Amino acid sequence: MHCYQAEGAAGLAVRPGRGRPAQADAAELETALRQAPRVYGLTQTRWTLRALAQVVPSLQGFTDAGVRQVLHRLGYRYKRGQPRLTSPDPAYAEKRGAWSRSSGKPRRSLARS
Repeated sequence: MHCYQAEGAAGLAVRPGRGRPAQADAAELETALRQAPRVYGLTQTRWTLRALAQVVPSLQGFTDAGVRQVLHRLGYRYKRGQPRLTSPDPAYAEKRGAWSRSSGKPRRSLARS
């Protein structure tokens, strides 16, 4: 009520930084997703929501629905292809080096129209 009296209708807008901070660490989750589950000692070959909750430290204690919400919030979708090729090698990112990092610019086609 005080914000409304001081700022009018603009005082009712939800401001950034409000709400509970995210518990899941996006970097931890992406690191796990870029590796095969077998790297973490699991016998399966594909990730499940429950397996991610077991392996990723910041997701421990999450329900399957909670893990699904975190994945959705971070832009991951069910059964979508990967935007780029990765390797199951744990040291892949280091071995790949700077030469393969995208500049963010689209590549030109060599074919002429």
